Amino acid sequence: MKYGTSTAGAFNYHYFKEVGSTNDTLAELARQNAPEWTVVLADHQTNGRGRYRRSWHSPAGLGMWLSLLLRPAFDNRQLNFINLLAANTMATVLEQLATTVQQQMVTGLKWPNDVWVGDKKICGILPESSFSGQKLQYIIVGIGLNINQSLSDFSEDLQPFATSLKIETGREWPVKLLATRFLDLFRQQYSEFIPNQTGKILDEYRKKMLFKNETVNLFLNDQTFSAVVRDIDDDGFLEVDHDGKTKIINSGEFRVQPVRIN
Repeated sequence: MKYGTSTAGAFNYHYFKEVGSTNDTLAELARQNAPEWTVVLADHQTNGRGRYRRSWHSPAGLGMWLSLLLRPAFDNRQLNFINLLAANTMATVLEQLATTVQQQMVTGLKWPNDVWVGDKKICGILPESSFSGQKLQYIIVGIGLNINQSLSDFSEDLQPFATSLKIETGREWPVKLLATRFLDLFRQQYSEFIPNQTGKILDEYRKKMLFKNETVNLFLNDQTFSAVVRDIDDDGFLEVDHDGKTKIINSGEFRVQPVRIN
């Protein structure tokens, strides 16, 4: 159910009480020639998803369920930097807001698309691209940010792994404040760093990258293997050591492998 539109600066907002998925809703608008910097923001998603179409819990009024439309003209190889920049931007916004209530928040980034606080996930990023042949038509950057959940709002199986801005700061936050802060900073840095200063995006990401030099389980093409996380390369892909060799991972995911003490 749509309940409003507005224009603020470069952004064209479409507000919804409820959607299946903000990414799907924005994709439909994109196919109708919606301009770059169109934003879909929903109170509730009934079919929110993360990578590999995993369900993303999106309760009404408790988080920022947002998608942003971009129509970049640069080389397709640079698309990965949009994901890294979105993660950098969200981490910066969360830390800045925490300082306004005299809180210190230390965020970390789990490649390729998660923002963590401590050892828990607070935000997931889902970029989805559309091509015509080899030509990029658009990219949608989906953001799922936990804002006003209490611990009891998460299911028991999620409670050990999820957190929210409210849990971390002890107060509730307006969703539109988070959306405005994120979008304004993202647009500023997108215009500044992409496509010609992507090294700065990599530098900022590396400062917050989690699990460097730790053993993880990698899940790739229906295979699972252990590897040691080393870095991201100059294209933003994951560098790992496996069987004494360096591998570059440009898709897939990893999970932290528990250390076993005999």
